[in-house]
Amino acid sequence: MLLCAVGRDGNNQMFPIAWAVVEVEYEASWTWFLTLLFIDLSVGTGEGWTFIGDQQKGLMNAVSCLSPQAEHRNCARHIYANWKKLHKGDALKNLFWRAVRCTFQAEFDLEMANLKEECSKGYEDFMRQGPKHFYKAFIKTGTKCDAVDNNLSETFNGYLCIPRTKPILEMLEEIRTMLMDRMAERSQLMMDQIDPICPRIRMKLEKTKLESKCCTARAAMGNNFEVQVFDKRFVVDLVGKTSACREWDLSGIPCKHAICCISFMKFDINDYVDDCFKKDAYERCYQFFLPAMNGQQMWPKVGGEPIKPPPYRRKRGREKKNRIKDKDERSSDGKKLMKVGVQMRCSNCLNYGHNKKTCKNPTASRPPKAKRGRPKKATSARDGTQASRPYNRDSAIIRKERAQARQGYGLFMSETGNSYLRMPGSDRVIDIGGPSFSNGQVGARNVQASQSQSSIGISSSIQQSEIGGGL
Repeated sequence: MLLCAVGRDGNNQMFPIAWAVVEVEYEASWTWFLTLLFIDLSVGTGEGWTFIGDQQKGLMNAVSCLSPQAEHRNCARHIYANWKKLHKGDALKNLFWRAVRCTFQAEFDLEMANLKEECSKGYEDFMRQGPKHFYKAFIKTGTKCDAVDNNLSETFNGYLCIPRTKPILEMLEEIRTMLMDRMAERSQLMMDQIDPICPRIRMKLEKTKLESKCCTARAAMGNNFEVQVFDKRFVVDLVGKTSACREWDLSGIPCKHAICCISFMKFDINDYVDDCFKKDAYERCYQFFLPAMNGQQMWPKVGGEPIKPPPYRRKRGREKKNRIKDKDERSSDGKKLMKVGVQMRCSNCLNYGHNKKTCKNPTASRPPKAKRGRPKKATSARDGTQASRPYNRDSAIIRKERAQARQGYGLFMSETGNSYLRMPGSDRVIDIGGPSFSNGQVGARNVQASQSQSSIGISSSIQQSEIGGGL
């Protein structure tokens, strides 16, 4: 098991601090790891420190024991993944995240009332999780971090996806070289920057400036302001760098109410951004780097027994490399579709809601399968044979020969070899056959028409056609 501690740099990006390999994840392993980490970072009792976890086994107890005054937060995404198993739907999802992101208690109470009205059972389960651990309305100010999720640890976990599959020495060496390259690259980010604010923080400020257009500031005594946003009003103190909405207090970045007041007084907005997001703090963060090392063949020999990895515990089933994603998460490569709206169907009883493995119903009769392949062409309704049509190139010749056959009665033979028959007293010309009629096949209507006439009438008409037709 690989334990890791990840922080944030001045650009709000991932900054790996420490990692270690342990036998299994439980309270004793976390206590050993955090003890060494807190000594190196001089955490002490934990005052002014914030730790965010994924509800790992024993982590909260280890943090509370080693640094009782530190703030411990739980990842809201992991809490929602467990909460939505019993409370599903987009309406409850929106209410959950609106309540989590509320920065002051009055707005939080309003969202809780809406959630209780929508689903009372979901409200009880929501409050049972502990509001002080992942609600923005109850987290402490001063740490300049308003995060209520542990996305940085998930990012670090995905960053080490390939090295984690290798043996322990190769894994640790590849992790070290990857992070050495990353820190060397990040240290050059602010080298040529003129802007004193880090790029990601500057982008967030510009976005908040657009949101401040709907705010109206009214000045009071002592650099205090009353900011009105539609039907809401908030008090902003530029000297104390506080706002009644608590967004500025939590993040250290001016909110839209504070930016409205700063613009009203025509002050420089850079002076009201916390120092941890500026260029100097960023460069101090990356002044320490991972040193280069020689290869394994040049490592010094140490006495005693060789260091071996912890005993390997094989779990049931195939070993998983990637994190199991939730059904409403999008695939990273964009090739796999989400499972939202997909309903499971049993192949045994053909009912929905379960699969064949857990099915207790009798086997249902299956409908007959449809025939595969291209459907056959339509057939003639009279004799069931395939209807034939003359080729397009022969249609003009056939029309011309039919016009010639209408000039007399009886059998008419054309120069192309086609035969036509016109009965006495009728204007209809019957196609007998020839090369222009689909390989010599004769239509069923012509055959039946010729069979319906008597042999005497046909012979007499032939004699008349020889006299009248000049054949």
